[in-house]
Amino acid sequence: MNYKQIKLTFKYSNPKRFYRTLLAKQNVNLINLGCAIVTAFGGEFEHLFLFETKTRVYNPKCFMEDMVFENDVLMDNYTLSDLGDKFIFTYDTGDGWDFSATVTDSDVEEKDEDFILINGAGQGIWEDNIHTLKAYLDGKIDPNSYEPDENNGYYPPWNFENEKYGDFDNFNLEEEKQRFMENYPKDIISYKEGENRAYNDEALAYEEFELDDEEELPNGLFNSDFYNILMALTKDFIKEIPFVNDVYNKLLVNHKPKEAKELIVKEFLFLNFQNAKNEKPFDFKKFEKALKKII
Repeated sequence: MNYKQIKLTFKYSNPKRFYRTLLAKQNVNLINLGCAIVTAFGGEFEHLFLFETKTRVYNPKCFMEDMVFENDVLMDNYTLSDLGDKFIFTYDTGDGWDFSATVTDSDVEEKDEDFILINGAGQGIWEDNIHTLKAYLDGKIDPNSYEPDENNGYYPPWNFENEKYGDFDNFNLEEEKQRFMENYPKDIISYKEGENRAYNDEALAYEEFELDDEEELPNGLFNSDFYNILMALTKDFIKEIPFVNDVYNKLLVNHKPKEAKELIVKEFLFLNFQNAKNEKPFDFKKFEKALKKII
């Protein structure tokens, strides 16, 4: 079996400035693939990741406790071949490390390794600091500086030992290949242990959660009604309305997906109840203002 070639480019930068190109065997599991991608970009596995195509979202198992949509599936059960020739890889859904991936055939003969790093540019993922990296890539930060800027929220990355922001562009392919070969075997073990802990914590939280029909929400709906409507909420509602999607992603920094949705739907239900009581149409401007207050 020949390798497939995967080129991943950062969604918010010049594709030539921040990317990785990997060779991967077509039958590799998506968990292994995701770990290889994060390792290639220098991530510390402080967060989970997912894959998305036009028709499906491939989630880690601790996300699946909250998923009620037909297009959400467990990534454990799928391989690279299921993703097709284009997909989006997201690391740390709350921060928005999105990478556009293109899959092509390769004439490299099969070796022992499941993954091989063959090219790239840009230092890597600045953990919990996408805001600073985007500002640097947009030319808003002096490459020779390295002082925190509290007014603009710019801070040096904690997971790289740099002397200046411009070190981001010092990519040495041979050194990165060696780092990848050394770190990937350890990273995949570490990730799987962390995902299992997150899954167990999520399961425990749901076991402790009990609905109380007598506890009324501010909008007059009982929790059971609220929960049923919440579970009917689809991802289309979040994704197709830009300000809702933006608020949802920001909430994910400090909340689990289910909690983030609960906050959004609670505001939606409250405003909808008020409008219906006053016989007025739903006001999306008021909805947007209400959501911004909960971030």
